[in-house]
Amino acid sequence: NISLGFSTAHIALSVNSKLKQIACEVYIPDSKQLFLDLSENKKAIENELSEKLDWNELPGKKASRIKLASKGDIFEQGQWLNYHSWMFAKVIAFQDVFSHYIKTVG
Repeated sequence: NISLGFSTAHIALSVNSKLKQIACEVYIPDSKQLFLDLSENKKAIENELSEKLDWNELPGKKASRIKLASKGDIFEQGQWLNYHSWMFAKVIAFQDVFSHYIKTVG
């Protein structure tokens, strides 16, 4: 987990070997209102990131997430540097963009 500077959300990185996927997400553990507020800025956020995100309110749960995934087979060791570079770049971009919106709406 990586801080966004707010206790209401953080960045989480994950690797899914079954789906052969790596991901960067904003995880909101306990604020549906923050998720809804960010959702109202979905188009602007995606434009700033130049990415289409997966917006998961997770109905019936306290948490919500806003996720970006990419192909990534962790068993391909020759690609590890590329995967790390992708994750690093996405963390920096997510920190820049989402911290601004969380500060504005939160």
